[in-house]
Order: sequence, then structure tokens, then C-alpha cells
Amino acid sequence: MPALFRSDSRRKNVKWAVSPLKTRKPVWIHDRAPIGFGQYSAPDYFDTLWASVFVAGCEAIGANPYDVAGLLINESGFNPSATNSIGCVGLNQQCPGSQNFTSDYSTSQYTALTVSQQLPYVFAFWQNWLSQYGLLTISARDLYWLNFLPATYVPYSPDSYVISSQGDPWYSSNTSLDPTGSGEITAGDLMNAISNAEANNPGLYSYLAEMITLAGGPLAYLPWPWFAAGSAAAGFLSFYAMKKYGRPAWVPRWVPA
Repeated sequence: MPALFRSDSRRKNVKWAVSPLKTRKPVWIHDRAPIGFGQYSAPDYFDTLWASVFVAGCEAIGANPYDVAGLLINESGFNPSATNSIGCVGLNQQCPGSQNFTSDYSTSQYTALTVSQQLPYVFAFWQNWLSQYGLLTISARDLYWLNFLPATYVPYSPDSYVISSQGDPWYSSNTSLDPTGSGEITAGDLMNAISNAEANNPGLYSYLAEMITLAGGPLAYLPWPWFAAGSAAAGFLSFYAMKKYGRPAWVPRWVPA
């Protein structure tokens, strides 16, 4: 099994959350329950450790775990045993025999894995691509692109970038990615597909968002190094200002000046 990351049980005590509808703003867990909260009965392949493994994997590749969850809903229904019409299998629908597909298992063995057992191979597949392009972080949109048609991938492309167009075989077998019938599949269409998967599967997505949050999902997504550096700089400037100009009236007396 790829040793990309380990589950971190310390994340389970996190007490704050991010709105599952991708508003990107914190909400307190007791203030509002997400759509479908408590209404979804998770299948057996969602084993105990899956959320911790998932969050650690997203942290390792610098991806938003809530959007990656939507991506895997769109690809497989977040079902590790899913198989499509051309034989692609698993959570992110890799094709056996293709580049970066694991050699540790046969196809039948791979699809019999639980979510936490299969996720390391999913993230190893993506990590290989990040290494090839020299990327430290990546969006769920671009992860979808690497799943869908990696030969056309161009990092940092705008949403308007055309990945496939009418007349090529990839377009004809994926017309659902062009719901407006424009004759083109763009990078932005991939993100729309992720958003639609989340909206169209409220019970599953709310369950995933809840478990990801409890496993420390927001901590994996927030840019902590920048936040820490900014906080340190603000603290230093405040201390310097008090030394030079004196303590403002609103600063508590116990704060040293």
C-alpha cells in the first residue's frame, strides 16, 4: 500500500465545520445541520478509518476535501466497487493496465477493497501526476481533468480552456459533460459536473461532508502556513506599536507593553 500518508486520529475532536454547500465559510456544527444530515445510511464499504485517510490524502496533494468528495461522487458514487462500461474501476474510475494503476491487486481484488483501503491508491495516482508537473497543490477540477483526459492537461488553465470538442471520440462518449450542447467540454464544465454531483446527491454528500469535517477537513484545506505567518507578523507589529506609542485603552491590562 502506498505510504503517502497516515490517518490522524487527533483530527476527530475538531469542533468546527465548513458548509457542505461550498460556501467556504465556517459554520458551527450545532447551528445548522446540512441537507440530508442524519438521513443517509452509509454502506459497509465506508469503514471506520475512511474519512481520516481521505482528509490526509487531500492534505498531501493540497486539494479541497469537500470538492474532491464531489468529484468521487460524480466518478463512482463514492463506491470502491464501481465499474463503468469500458472497464474503468474504483473510486476514481482508473482503467486497469493504464499508467499509474496499481499492480498490487487484480481488478476483482481492487474493487473488493473498502474505501480506506482503496483511497491510498487513488491519491498515489494523483500524486504521481502532481510530481510530473511539479505541482504542490491542485483543484478538484484539475484532478477530474487528470482522471478524464490526462494527455490534454495544462496546469493553471482558465475555465474556458477547451479539453474536448465535437468530432473527437472523447467528446462523443462524454456528452453529459456538455449539458448546454455547445459542442465543447471545457475545464469549467468539469467543475460544474462536480457541483451538480454534490447537489444531486444531498444525502450522500452531506454524510461525506459531515465525516470529513469531523476528521479535520477544514484543517487540511486552510492555508495554515500563510495564516500562521500573518498572525505572527500582526502580533509583532502590535507589540512594536505599543512599545512606541503606549497601550491603547481597549487593550487588556494583562497584555504586556
